Amino acid sequence: MRGVLVEAGSPTYLNLNAWVDRAEEVHGVTFLFAGEYGSRPMGMATSLSDDDIYAVHSKPDRLRLALTLEDSKGRSCDVLSWHIKAVSARPQSKWACFPTYHQRSEMALASKCRNSSGPENHVTELLLCRRVWDDRGYLKQVWPEVHCSHLDELHVLDLLYSKGRGLWEHFLQGSQIPVRRYLNAVHRVLGMRWILNHGSLPPIEFETLLRSCDDMFVRQTSLALLRAYKASGLDKSSALVAPDLHVHDYLARQLDALAIAIGSQGESQRNKPLEVD
Repeated sequence: MRGVLVEAGSPTYLNLNAWVDRAEEVHGVTFLFAGEYGSRPMGMATSLSDDDIYAVHSKPDRLRLALTLEDSKGRSCDVLSWHIKAVSARPQSKWACFPTYHQRSEMALASKCRNSSGPENHVTELLLCRRVWDDRGYLKQVWPEVHCSHLDELHVLDLLYSKGRGLWEHFLQGSQIPVRRYLNAVHRVLGMRWILNHGSLPPIEFETLLRSCDDMFVRQTSLALLRAYKASGLDKSSALVAPDLHVHDYLARQLDALAIAIGSQGESQRNKPLEVD
């Protein structure tokens, strides 16, 4: 499980530790484990980016907590935490085949892309970010069960496909599209390709994962978009770009091919947990 834990003493660890301490002190929460989520682990943070944390708590006995924290320097952090009872059950698909995107309603998918995940994917998304704080050792104790339940291959592929296809259909079809969502769609596609090729947890940092892309133009264009976005001084809602025809074609072709590959894998291969370095 070392591959999902944040390095003790690193700036990210110290930052997480400070936010956990503040949340527990101000709100009377007891976290079992927590992790950095969103733009920072993906390497997409700008000067306007707040911190985002996903967590699992044991106290208070409320299923869901959504907290906004502030420190003495005016920095803020959004925390989404689910009670351990809500995330302990093994995720089970209600659907007979994978991927499940087209078996869900468009309204539910659009909502899922805009909002934070429910408890069924919460721990999976926390682990995929590879920046987990586990100072109380809870995750270490239950790691074999968590690994099998929340990082099984088809479950992760289905989650990434739903997010990638949802971004494509609901946010990337206009004449001006959000740069962050564009890059997120590339990230989801490359994450699925990584899993199918390696059977392991994909890198979370965008530039690292981008090196695995077999299309040089997509690599160069995505990297240029990322660097322009981070230097723009715009927030994620106002940083827009015209769609690039080559990147758009790449995403469309990849999503169609991935749907076939994931469906074939779901029919022919026994599910297994992803390898974690």
